[in-house]
Amino acid sequence: MDKSQIARIMEFDLKVRNGWFPSRSSFATECGFSERTVARDIEYIRERLGAPLAFDKGRMGYYYSKPWNLPSILMATYTAEEKEDYAVNLLMGFDAELRKLVIDTVIDLTEFDKPPASSPETTAGQPSS
Repeated sequence: MDKSQIARIMEFDLKVRNGWFPSRSSFATECGFSERTVARDIEYIRERLGAPLAFDKGRMGYYYSKPWNLPSILMATYTAEEKEDYAVNLLMGFDAELRKLVIDTVIDLTEFDKPPASSPETTAGQPSS
């Protein structure tokens, strides 16, 4: 799998994950790829990555039928700088409201990585080090 295919898959996954119900034709048109290329990517996502990707006839687009995440191996093929460039370029394609929502969500999620702040109640009675 080349990096351009990884980038397409990551972008398609993001659109599906955010409830945009992309179709082959809408994604191909929006991103400048052929429908045949997008069809191969969708097949790869389903068959090789095991995604529960389903098509909603009413919304004319794809969605995940159950929770699923891209395997982290896809992200490992990019350097930190390439990941940052991708994220910035992706965010710049969003309107201001969606961009703020994504940024706020990421900031909220980073709070889980921080250790809980010590409070007087939790440290009272414990020996100091």
